[in-house]
Amino acid sequence: MINLAGAGALYLLLVVFISSLLRNRIGRPLWRSLHYLVFPAAILIFVHSILTDPLLKDGHPDLLDGGKILLRRGTLISVAAVVLRYRLRGAGFRPDSA
Repeated sequence: MINLAGAGALYLLLVVFISSLLRNRIGRPLWRSLHYLVFPAAILIFVHSILTDPLLKDGHPDLLDGGKILLRRGTLISVAAVVLRYRLRGAGFRPDSA
């Protein structure tokens, strides 16, 4: 099941990548809708990365391993960035032009 999460993330990222290459042909509204697939892809990547056994066996992952701790920090930073971006929607980062 964990490997299916990784495969699903890969396929979602491929859809986003291919739609970015075809942005002028498919139109901006469809491209923008497809671009939001990066959020479920990120969730699937983090689930796959954190819960996969580093020895690629059916054992349990060592959650105190340095790599897994780094992945959890990355997950927290990504979640904080998404929450911040969601809270700033509409306001943006650019000053209002007069």
